[in-house]
Amino acid sequence: MAETSVFCASAIAPEARLAAWRESIGVIFDVRLDTVRSPERFRARVESVLLDGLVLNRCSASRQSFSRPVSRYAADGLDHYMFQLFLSGSSDIPGRGQRVQAGGRALVCLDLADRVETFTDDFEMLNVIVPRRRLSGLLRHPDSLQGLTMDTGTGAGHLLANYMVSLFAVAPTLSVIEETVAAGVLIQLIASAYNGVPLPSADPPGWTDHALVLQARRIMREQLADPALGPDLIAARMGISRARLYRAFSEIGGVNEAIRELRLRRCFADLVSPALAGLSISEIAYRWGFADPSHFARAFRTRFSMTPSEARHRKLESLARPPEANGLDRSYEAWIEALA
Repeated sequence: MAETSVFCASAIAPEARLAAWRESIGVIFDVRLDTVRSPERFRARVESVLLDGLVLNRCSASRQSFSRPVSRYAADGLDHYMFQLFLSGSSDIPGRGQRVQAGGRALVCLDLADRVETFTDDFEMLNVIVPRRRLSGLLRHPDSLQGLTMDTGTGAGHLLANYMVSLFAVAPTLSVIEETVAAGVLIQLIASAYNGVPLPSADPPGWTDHALVLQARRIMREQLADPALGPDLIAARMGISRARLYRAFSEIGGVNEAIRELRLRRCFADLVSPALAGLSISEIAYRWGFADPSHFARAFRTRFSMTPSEARHRKLESLARPPEANGLDRSYEAWIEALA
C-alpha cells in the first residue's frame, strides 16, 4: 500500500503554526503571509500520498504568497512539474509575462525548474508532483508550461481533473501493481491534456538560456553515474561551446555545482532508501560518480548539515518509530526531495 503523511498546523500552538509551515513547505517554496492577517489565525493542512514515485497531496491553507526564485532552483535542483487543481479559492500567477486567475477547479502547471511567484486567497487544492523525466518525453513543449492554466470543464481537462480527485481518494488502498498502473495513467492524462493547451505567443527575454539549462540538466541526469561527466562532455552533447554553456549557468551557481548538487541528491535518496540498505556509503558514492569517498563525505555534510551515516541512521530510526500522532508528520518533504 502507498505511504501516507498528514501535516496539520492546527495541532500546535497558534503562535508556532506559521513558523512550522514555513519550515515544512520550505522544501519547495518560500512563503509570505498576508500582512492583514494575524499569524495566530494561520491554518495549513497537507494530506500526502507517495504513489510510484509521484507525490499527490490535498492542501488547504490561509491566504499567502509562494515564491521560488532562481536561487532556490540552483540550490535544491528540484526538477519537477507541479499540477495544482483548485477546489476552492484562487491564485494570481504571473506566468510567462502574463497574469492569470486560477479558480473554480482550474488546473495550473508550475515548473519548479523555473522562477515561480503566486499569490493565493484562502484555498484548497489537489497537487500532483511529477519528476520532469517521467513526463517531458510525452509533451510537445516540455519547457513551456510555466503558469499554463487549463479549463477542466470539458474534454481532456475534465477527464484529468476527475481522475486526480478519484485517484487521491483511493491511492492509499492500492497494491504495488495498481499504483504503477494508476501513476502511468495519470502521467498519460496530464500529457494529453496539456498538449492541447495553446501556448503564449512569445517567450520572455532570457528564455533561450533557460532552455539550454534544462537541456543540460537532462544530459546531467542521463550521465550522472559517469565520473567523466563535466562541462566538456555536456557542451559536446549539446553542440555548443563550453563558454556558451558557462554563460547559461552563470547566474545559477555554475555547471560543476549543478552536477555536484544532482549527485548529492541522488546519493541522499539512496542512503535513505530501505531497498538499498545493503549498499555501503562508499558504494553509493561511487554509484553516482564520486571517485573519492572522503571528498563525497565532506561535500555531503556541507550540503545537508549531516554526515552520510547520520542521514542513513535517521531514516532507519524514523522507520522504526510509529507514525506521528500529533498531526505533524512531515514525511512528504523527504519524498519530494528524493524524487528523481
